[in-house]
Amino acid sequence: MKRILMATVALVTLIVPNISWAYSYPGYKWDSAVVGYDTSGLGNTTWRSIATTAMSNWNAAGAKFQLVNSSGSQNTMSYYWDNSEVLAYNQRSRQYVVFGKMTKSVIKVNNFHLFNPPYRSGEYFDLASVLRHELGHTIPLDHVGTRTALMYPSFATGEVRTLTSDEINGIRAIYGIR
Repeated sequence: MKRILMATVALVTLIVPNISWAYSYPGYKWDSAVVGYDTSGLGNTTWRSIATTAMSNWNAAGAKFQLVNSSGSQNTMSYYWDNSEVLAYNQRSRQYVVFGKMTKSVIKVNNFHLFNPPYRSGEYFDLASVLRHELGHTIPLDHVGTRTALMYPSFATGEVRTLTSDEINGIRAIYGIR
């Protein structure tokens, strides 16, 4: 009986494809299936529209989780000015310091850098890609080492990144599939 069991395990190991996830998840998430963002802090209408589109990109991933534009939400998007390499950052808060559900997310875009729009495509940073990346932290996904992944920690000027199958698998694994 033991030999049959060992042979079965070996056969299954050879037949079933090796599944590996390339997303990085810190182990906590939102309690709610819908998380709102107040985008009014981004200033101009074009940037607010891009933020809403970036949320829609994540919503199209097919997970039981939605990001929505919600005026007055404690989750906010705004900009700041700092002479640094940082394009943007996401400040996540949890119920407790070490563990617990997500309670708040604040995305800040560094206005020191020039973003497209309003500047020429290819010569400046793509705001939509940067916001999609920061919204990935809201889910919450962490940085990964794959250069072409949305959650890679840096961007080049003119580089446009969208959700890859890894990020889609990540949000679906965390929140389930619709």
